[in-house]
Amino acid sequence: MDMQQAINFLKQNQPMPNDESAEGFLLDTYKEVMDYLLINYNEECVPLFLNSFGDFDGLGVYQLVGDVITKYPSDIVVPYLMGAIINGADPVKSWCAEIAYYFPDDRLIDCLGTLARHENFDIRWPAIFALTRIKSMRIVELFKELLLTENDKMAIEEMKEYIVQTEPQ
Repeated sequence: MDMQQAINFLKQNQPMPNDESAEGFLLDTYKEVMDYLLINYNEECVPLFLNSFGDFDGLGVYQLVGDVITKYPSDIVVPYLMGAIINGADPVKSWCAEIAYYFPDDRLIDCLGTLARHENFDIRWPAIFALTRIKSMRIVELFKELLLTENDKMAIEEMKEYIVQTEPQ
């Protein structure tokens, strides 16, 4: 594996196929690319990884993408996260919201706020959780609004705790 092979693989797999149609060698190569890029810095991989998520969990491989992405500074990652969250397919939105947890940045409030209103809990929850890392009264107001309709106990508890910790007394 070299840099050109790694980048080309990611470019050719935007996004990866869903778990049911992904062949073992494809996921093995994806993991090999991740391992390579963990130790070989190339910021070109950031948007490629962020937009590579197919349906489901990549048979456990997608959870490791954050290890690569968190090696890069937020000034590189956040704009790509915003683009992927706004324009990506639902699996991309969900996984990128999870990664956004590690990049608490005010620039993510609007796009994560949109995801926090999503009908699919698997997209809504990581967005809510990522928002709890950004201290802002805008998020307090958003969470107050979301509490009117949210039915998941875990999400309700996180939002209430955030409000209590963030809102001036």
